[in-house]
Amino acid sequence: MSQAFRLIALLPYCPIALPRLGYPAPGTRYRINAEDRTPSTEDRARPPENAHTGFASCIPHVWDMKATDSRELTVSAERSQAATGISGTGVRGAIARASFYRTGRGEPLLWLPSAQGHWRFYDLWADTLASRFDVLVPTLRGERDFEPTPDFDWDLLVDDVLADMVTVGWRQAWIGGASFGAALALVCLSRALERFKGAFLYGTPWDRPGPWLRRVIRWMDRRRAWDRLGRVFRWWAFLTLAPEVLRLPRSLRDSYRQWFFERWPRYSVPMAVLGRRIALLSSLADHVRLDRIDLPVWVLAGARDRLVRPRYQQALARRLPRAVFVCIPGVGHLAPQTHPSVLAGWITRLLTL
Repeated sequence: MSQAFRLIALLPYCPIALPRLGYPAPGTRYRINAEDRTPSTEDRARPPENAHTGFASCIPHVWDMKATDSRELTVSAERSQAATGISGTGVRGAIARASFYRTGRGEPLLWLPSAQGHWRFYDLWADTLASRFDVLVPTLRGERDFEPTPDFDWDLLVDDVLADMVTVGWRQAWIGGASFGAALALVCLSRALERFKGAFLYGTPWDRPGPWLRRVIRWMDRRRAWDRLGRVFRWWAFLTLAPEVLRLPRSLRDSYRQWFFERWPRYSVPMAVLGRRIALLSSLADHVRLDRIDLPVWVLAGARDRLVRPRYQQALARRLPRAVFVCIPGVGHLAPQTHPSVLAGWITRLLTL
C-alpha cells in the first residue's frame, strides 16, 4: 500500500505523465536559494574534539558544515557552450573514445558518475567544485555515445579511467565518485594506487546487495539477463528514492525535476547496460583489496540515504587503513544533484583539517 501511495505522489515526475500534468517548458528557470541546500539547525552537531587527528581512524560523527557557496543557483534548459582549452570554464569534447565534461582550476579531480553513467548528470556538481579542483567527469563505457553494449567488466572500466588521465596529461589526481562511480573508484585504487592522491566516495554500495540477492544477480548475470535486471533495479531505485525527492523544498524539487527530465530522454542509460553495472556490484569485493589502499579516503554518506544506508558505508571506512567516515545530515543518495553546494562545502572543509 505504501508503494502505491509513493507512485501516486510521484506522478508529476513520471515521463509518461509530463505532457498531461503541465511540465514546465524548456528554458524555464528556477531560482534555488542557498537555504534550500543547507541542513536544518536541529540536524547538525558540533565537530568532535578529535576531528583534527587525520586519517588514523573512522570518525562516525556529523560535523557542523554549511554550504560554502551562498550564491543563488539557476538551472536552465541549455548550458552555454565553452571554448575548448580555456582553463576555468566548462569544456565538452571527446576523450579516450568517450565524451566528458571538464571545468575549474586547481588540483586535478577525476569524478566517476553513478550507474546513470553520463557526464550530463554531473555537470552542475562539477561546476560547484570548480573553485577548488580541475574537475573531469568522463562518460562511462556503455552509454549511448560510448560503446552502448553491456560487454564490459571492471578491468575494461579501469583501463578507460587510466586512459582518460593519460589523455589529459594527469600523472596523478584525486579520484571520487557517487554510488557505482564510488565502487569503480575503489577498483581503480586497488589496481593503480600510485596514480591517485586520495579519494572522495559518496554513497558507496559496499557489501550491497545482500548475500541472497547477490546469488540471484549472479545467476541472472551468467544468463546475460541484463535487460531484465536493469528494469527491475530502475523501478526499485525509483520507489526507494521517492521519499528523498518528495521531502525537498518545493523550489528545489521543481528545479530538480526540470534538470533531470531535460537529460533523461536523451542520456538515460540503456537497460542492459544498467543491469550489467548492477551485476558488477555483486562481485565488487572480489576486485578490491581494501588493506592495500593506503591513501587518505573520505567515505561520505547522506543521513537520509535510503538506497545505500550509512551503516554500510561506515563498515567500509572501518576496513580502509586511512579512512574518515562522515555522515552528512539533511541529504540523501542524490546529494550531488540536489545539494551540490552542501556536499562540495564538506569536501572543501575536510581538505583543510
